[in-house]
Amino acid sequence: MKKFYKKRGFTLIELVVSTALILTVFTILSTIFLNTLKTSKLVSTSDEMYNDSYFALNYIYGEISSADYIIANKNSESLGFTLVNLMGVDKSEKRKSKNSKYKYIYYVTKGNTLKRYALNTNSKITSGEFYGKFGVNNIISGVDKVSCKFERDKIIMEFDFNRDNVKDQKTLIIANRTFEEFK
Repeated sequence: MKKFYKKRGFTLIELVVSTALILTVFTILSTIFLNTLKTSKLVSTSDEMYNDSYFALNYIYGEISSADYIIANKNSESLGFTLVNLMGVDKSEKRKSKNSKYKYIYYVTKGNTLKRYALNTNSKITSGEFYGKFGVNNIISGVDKVSCKFERDKIIMEFDFNRDNVKDQKTLIIANRTFEEFK
């Protein structure tokens, strides 16, 4: 008598269907993973831009608020104003001592970076054009545009930020408390 044994295994159709199911699940999972990575990068860039812009605007606000004078700047690259701080001067009596110095600070956008230029000098600059060896600091990158409106009683600065196609817009309004002329 012959014994017939049924061999156990998968049919070709079962293998094709299981392979298709595995590929479908893998495709769905990889799509979810890639979308999660994109979202994470977007959130990280947005958060970084928010923190950087918060620091930069507070830094600028602090410098403008503490300036002894704010004067016009004729440099075409500047935002239109220069901050003047008097060092070694009795500010209540406006008397100059022999160690008196002037610190001039202005801001420039170059490329997509907002830069701060500072000049310490013993002499007063009245021409509105500043030359010399400046210290330069990068305040923030990712700046598309800065528009500045300098009025007698306030300064309005509008910033357009763009980093990795994440865009943001901020406005900074600062009361100008230095109404006197720079003499």
